[in-house]
Amino acid sequence: MEDKKLKGHRIVSVVACLGAMLMVGIVYLWSLFQQPVMDYYSWDVTSVTMVSSVLLFFYPVGAIIGGRIQDSFGPHVSATLGSVLFMMGMIVTSFVPHKSPEMIYLTYSIITGIGSGFVYNAALVCIQKWFPDRKGFGAGLAIAAFGASTAVFTPFLSGLLKSPAFGANAVPMTFRVMGFLFGGASILFGIFMRNPSTVVSIQSNGGSGQRQYKLREVIKYREFWICSSIMLFGLASFMMINPIIKTLAIARGSSVVQAELAVSLTGISSIFSRILFPALSDRFGKKNILLALMGINILSTAGLIFAEGMFYVFLIQMAITAYGGVVGIVSSMVTGSFGTRYAGINTGVVYLSSGISALIFPRVASMISVATGTYTLAFIIGIIACIPSMYMISGYDKYMKLRLEKEKGLRDITCMAASITK
Repeated sequence: MEDKKLKGHRIVSVVACLGAMLMVGIVYLWSLFQQPVMDYYSWDVTSVTMVSSVLLFFYPVGAIIGGRIQDSFGPHVSATLGSVLFMMGMIVTSFVPHKSPEMIYLTYSIITGIGSGFVYNAALVCIQKWFPDRKGFGAGLAIAAFGASTAVFTPFLSGLLKSPAFGANAVPMTFRVMGFLFGGASILFGIFMRNPSTVVSIQSNGGSGQRQYKLREVIKYREFWICSSIMLFGLASFMMINPIIKTLAIARGSSVVQAELAVSLTGISSIFSRILFPALSDRFGKKNILLALMGINILSTAGLIFAEGMFYVFLIQMAITAYGGVVGIVSSMVTGSFGTRYAGINTGVVYLSSGISALIFPRVASMISVATGTYTLAFIIGIIACIPSMYMISGYDKYMKLRLEKEKGLRDITCMAASITK
C-alpha cells in the first residue's frame, strides 16, 4: 500500500515538473518574436537582440534565488513563486508603450527571466531526486520538457502574431495570452511539485550515504569550476546563434516558412538531445559524451559560417542538439558530484556562468555583424571558445575519483574512531 502511495506521489510530482518546464520554456521562443517586436516598436536589430541575452542572464539569477528558497521550503514554493513572477512579467510586457520599448528589458528579460529561473531550477532538481540512480535521465527529462516548448507552441504563437483578430496589436496581445495561459498553467503545476522523503532517496541510492555539499564547500573543488567553464565557454556559439536563427535564415535567402521551420524543429532537437545524451552519460561516462557534443558543436558552428537553405536548418538542429545535451549533462554532474540536498543553490550558481555567456557572446556577435556585415568572425570565436571547456572536461573523471577516494578515506577513519570509542 505504501509503495502504491509513493508511486502515486512520484507520478504526480514528475508530471508537475515536466508540465511547469513546458510552460516556462516559451522564453526560448524570442527568435520567433524578434522581427514582429522590431516592426511593432520600430527597433533596430542591435537593440532587440539583447532582450534574449539579458533574459538568459537573469534566469540563472532566478535559479540561484529560487534554489535557496527550494532548498529551505521545497520545490512547490519556489516553482509557484516563480510562476507568478513569470506571469506578471509577460502581462506587464504586453503594456509596454511605443515610446518606451526599452522597458521590455525590465518586464520580459528581468522579471520573466527570474521567474522562469525559479521554475526551471525547482523542476530540474526535484525530478532528479525522484531518479536518484539515473540523475542524467531525470535531468534530461526535465530539460527536454523545457526545450519542447519550441516545437509544441511555435505554430500556436506564430498564429497569434499573425491573427487578424488582434490586428496591429498582435504583439502585445500575444504576450498577454502567454502570461495568462502559460503563467497560470505553470502556477497549477508548481503547486503539485514535491520532493521524495529523505529515507526514500537514501534507499534508492542503495544506502550510499553520499556527502551533501553546501555552496561554500562546492566552490573549493575543480569539478565545480569545470561545470562552470562548460556553461561559460562551451555554450558560447549557441548563445550567439539562438537570437538570430530566424533573421539569419531570412538574410541568407530562406523563405519565412523555412526560417520558422528552423525555429520549430529546434524543439524536437532539444527533446531528442536532452533526453538521449544525459542518459548516455549515465552509461558511458559524462566526460566521453561531453567531448563528443563539443565536437558536434564545433562542426555545426563551422558549417553555419556559410550554410544556406535546408543545410542551414540541419546545422541549426545540430547546434541545438549539442547545446541541449551539454546542459542536461552538466545539471546531473552538479547533483552527482555534490549531492541533492543543496542542489538548488549549487545548480543555480553553476548556471550563472551560462547567463554571463548569454550577455557577452551575443553582444560580441552583434558588434562584429555591424562592423563586418557577416557573422563569420563571431562563429570562429564560438569555435575557439570550446577549447578551454574540452581541456577541462578531460580532467573531470580524474578529479572526481580523487575526491571520492578522499571522502571514502575520511569515512573509514571516522568509522574506525567510532568503533574504538565503543
